[in-house]
Amino acid sequence: MSVIDFVLVLLFLFFVLLLIFLFCISKVREPSKIVTMPNSPNQRNTRSNSNPNLQITLSDIKTLIEKSTQDMLEMVSEKMDKQTKLIDSLLQRLDEITKENKSLKKSYESLEERMALLPSSIIGEVEDRQRRRGNVIISGIPEKKTGDADERKRSDEEIVQGLMQDLSVNKEDITKIHRIGKPGTGKDRLLKATFRDHDTRQELLRKARQLRDMPAHRKTFINPDLTLYQRHERKALNEELKERRGMGENVVIWRGKVVEKKKFENFH
Repeated sequence: MSVIDFVLVLLFLFFVLLLIFLFCISKVREPSKIVTMPNSPNQRNTRSNSNPNLQITLSDIKTLIEKSTQDMLEMVSEKMDKQTKLIDSLLQRLDEITKENKSLKKSYESLEERMALLPSSIIGEVEDRQRRRGNVIISGIPEKKTGDADERKRSDEEIVQGLMQDLSVNKEDITKIHRIGKPGTGKDRLLKATFRDHDTRQELLRKARQLRDMPAHRKTFINPDLTLYQRHERKALNEELKERRGMGENVVIWRGKVVEKKKFENFH
């Protein structure tokens, strides 16, 4: 039952009580009509006898109506309080749902961006990842500007082999090393190294974090060879990592997710 229906019921009861009140008044006044002679003793006696009864009856009815009215007001007030609390609760829940919708909208927009980068063929993406599975991308190694192409290539191979030796990784598993992109851009191009054994490649990636503690390799970074879609995912993760660290969270990227560092350390 709504508040309006409840109030209507109470008003109906009030009018019923009012009708009862009027009916009682009419019944109380009827005895006085039987006296026809003015100033007669009978009439004076009748009035003197009826007035006290009339006063008591009216007082009782007045008290009853006042009590009933007070009870109705209290019931309405209680009902209104419950409705107000319910509305406040609904408004609070609506605010929570609005915030959840904003978060979902942001996730949906991010998903749309990622879907736009999906290759036309999922099989093509899988094949591309398989081709890159044995590669790593090395950045921060200065590119030799002098000498012929063979001499520059030998210089890169010596640097990478020395890097692997410093990390205690088997350098004999490297099958190919070459620079990515066109020369002459004025910047040191990235190096791509291909491994014969996938386990050796994984070992190198695990030990790459040690480079920051080596003065000779502090500016060198080693990362997996990612597809376009994977690079977009990595970019989104880096943005999330930067945002959460800016809010004071101690987080890292692990297995394609931004997680608390404590959880990461528990697995190592």
